[in-house]
This record gives sequence, C-alpha cells and structure tokens, in this order.
Amino acid sequence: MAEERVKRVREFADRGIIDLLGSPRNLAELVRIVATDLAALLDFARAERVNRSFIEEALQKEETDVIYRIPFRDEDRWVWVYLLVEHQSRPDRTMGFRLLSAMVELWRTQVRGWEDERTPPRRRRLYPVIPVVLYTGKRRWRTPVSVSALMDLTELIEAYVPAFESLILKVNETPAEALGSSGLAGVLRGFQGLYGSQAEMVSALEGALSVLSGLTARERAEWRRALDVLVSMVLHGRSAGERDVLFALMRSSQDPSRRGEAEEAIMTGAEAYKAEGRTEGRAGEARRILLRWGAMQLGEPEARVKQAIESIASVDALEALLDRLKGVESWDRLLEGELPT
Repeated sequence: MAEERVKRVREFADRGIIDLLGSPRNLAELVRIVATDLAALLDFARAERVNRSFIEEALQKEETDVIYRIPFRDEDRWVWVYLLVEHQSRPDRTMGFRLLSAMVELWRTQVRGWEDERTPPRRRRLYPVIPVVLYTGKRRWRTPVSVSALMDLTELIEAYVPAFESLILKVNETPAEALGSSGLAGVLRGFQGLYGSQAEMVSALEGALSVLSGLTARERAEWRRALDVLVSMVLHGRSAGERDVLFALMRSSQDPSRRGEAEEAIMTGAEAYKAEGRTEGRAGEARRILLRWGAMQLGEPEARVKQAIESIASVDALEALLDRLKGVESWDRLLEGELPT
C-alpha cells in the first residue's frame, strides 16, 4: 500500500513540478540552491526551453525531465541544463548512467543540427551539459551519482571510465528556508512533510502556503499551479482522515481575495481524484479478467507477465488485449512491447 501511494504521488508530482519548471525563474532558483557560483554565470533571462520533439527518441521516453539551453552572461557561449525530477522512494544507483545517456543524446542532437545546417567544422562546438537531479524521496541519498559506482574497478582501470560532476537537490535534506520563495519552492516545502506524521505535514503545509502567499498578483498563474500540486499532494499522499484538517488550513491561510479560487482548486482536485479512482477501479477489474481468461487459454502467467499487466493503466489498452486474447498462442505474443526485458 505504501508503494502504491508513492507511485500515485510520483505521477501527479511529475506533472506539477515539470509545469512549474517551465518558468526559467524557477529553474534559476533551483540551480542557485545547489550551485550559487554557477547560477551567477548563467543568463536565465535568455534561457530557451528545448522542445523535446527535437531530441532523440530514447530521451523523449523520459517524461520527468526538463531541458534548457542557457547562455552565459555577456558571453556568446551556451550550456545545456538537463534537469531530472526523481520522486522514487529511494535513491537510484543507476542515476549516473541515466544522466550520461541523456547527455550523449543532447550532444547527438547538436551533431545532427550541424549536419542539417551544414555548419562549418571550425564553428562546431558542443555545449557542456549541466546535469541536475531534483530528489524528493524520503530516504537519504548517499549513493554516488556516477557510472563507476556500477562497476567493479581497479585504480588503473577507473581512469578509462567517463566521469562528470552533477548537481542534486535533496529536498528532504535541505533546510526549508533555503528552498527559495517561488511557487516551486512552496511545492518542495510540501514534500518535506509528505511522508511524515500529520503534525509534520501540517507544519510543512503551513510553510508552503506562507511561501505562496508572498507571490504577487502578476504571479497568480504560478500560485494556482503550485496550489493545485499541493491539493493533489494531500489527496494522493495523505489519509482520508487527515484531508479535512489540511484543506481547512489551505482555505484559512489564503488572502480573502484568493479564497474563492483556493476553494475551486480543492473542489476541482477532489473531483479529479474521484474520477481517477473510478477509472482505476475499471482498470483493476479489466486486469483481473485478463489474467483469469488468459490463464485458462495460455496457462498460468509468469511473474514478469503479471508485472507487465499491472503496469498498464489504460482501460482501453487492457480491453484491447482481451479482444486479442483468442488469436494468440502465448503471453509473450499477447504482450509484445509490454514485457520487461
């Protein structure tokens, strides 16, 4: 049950945080937290969000990343900033490899651009890539972010392994006041209490709402996006018995001019949550039927087959598999493209 809650939190938080990171100001604030000197060199006012459709297919599959091209201040030089949002409940030992793969894909994109535009060789310069990880998990991150951490190396051989520096913001290990004053900062403060007691969640939410109250009228859209994420955080991450207390806090903490919109955010979030539950109920029933009828026709499924079916959230996709069931002779054929390798 705890793993399912973390999964749901990860799904809604990915969307909300990626949306907030569409603002170069929020990206700048995040980079300043982990690398103040580096952030001072970059001109975030001229930052360009990269359309992921231009990136190699392998990188397009990563739905929890944000890519920017940013120039240095007063210099005609640029860097990539590749930011990966990580909501896993525990640190990922493969993170160094994941980041290196993304960096290589970005450089491949540049090389293809040179070829398409016939850029003269003397003008071909790869942009450095600054990898940034935003980690909101509860467990402390002590795992090295490197490729060599996945290898058994001697000192001599280690020199031949690619090495790079990366930045990581460990939200639950960072003082709340150091997270800044943006809508994104408010959301990150919420995460600091998400996995704790009710008292810890109340304290974190008070801090989050205090940050949001400081956003100006011109930042109303960012305030609403951040509030929507906090509403979803309560709905997906806290028990039903706590929600009334937490939502009451959200209502009472708002400026009178914003209370109506805060109430709308809570009501809209609650309706979406109920609809999601109804869809999940239909999907769960479709999974059970698929496994039962599949076992009768194809034999008892292996663990990897059950895992693949449980990962399918779309009711339409599950019903399509049911329709195909009579025409196949194995689970592998039925789930082509769905089974883990």
